[in-house]
Amino acid sequence: MKTRLLKGVCVGALGVACMALSVSADEIQMGYSKSKNGYYGPYNKNGDGEFTVVPVDPSGWLPLYGYESGVTINVGPDQGSFQTFCVEGKEVIGPYPNTYDAVINTKAINGGLPPSAGGDPISVGTAYLYSQFAAGTLGGYNYSGTTAQRTASAVELQNAFWWLESENNLNYDPTNPFELEVVTEFGSPAAAMADGTGWNYGVRVLNLTTTDPQHKLRQDLLVKVPDGGMTMALLGIAMGCIGAMSRRLRK
Repeated sequence: MKTRLLKGVCVGALGVACMALSVSADEIQMGYSKSKNGYYGPYNKNGDGEFTVVPVDPSGWLPLYGYESGVTINVGPDQGSFQTFCVEGKEVIGPYPNTYDAVINTKAINGGLPPSAGGDPISVGTAYLYSQFAAGTLGGYNYSGTTAQRTASAVELQNAFWWLESENNLNYDPTNPFELEVVTEFGSPAAAMADGTGWNYGVRVLNLTTTDPQHKLRQDLLVKVPDGGMTMALLGIAMGCIGAMSRRLRK
């Protein structure tokens, strides 16, 4: 009876862990339908800075976590939308109503490394800054100012992300408040630019693609999702169960 129970727990834990580790692909849309600024969102300047994005097909497939309602999520008329930034300097993305296939990943595809390298992990500094932005607590970010003031903050933060991801040939700029913040947090530019590992503040990358074979890859975007290390915890339980079962069977 105990063996059967143990086996059931192990199979269940392993199944949940595998589901948590699996990659899911659904769709997102540039969601700001009433913008005067290219339909990328109210705080976007010439395709840089904050993007307003809506998960679609099916609605609610993307598990968002740690956003501030009315500030970084559900901004403007498009309910279900969230605010994000790009991480690749050379990829492009179209405005509303463009829709893209999206996969949650820990890496940008065709970011600072070519696709053949298997992707470019986002830096720990990028994850730190975006997690603070999503929570509405990023110091120096003008969340509540005029549209122009918030857009100016968005452009500075976008430049910080590009520097941290080694995009657009940007060097460290201590006059950028977000670059200064992240270097202060991690101790040096190199430490801030290091690849993030593990939980990485809950920040992941949405790899965007289209069905166009000539231009399949599109700009990757940042997202904060709930996990908190649960995936690895479940996998650890599952592996422990398998070890226990193996020992029991040998006996």
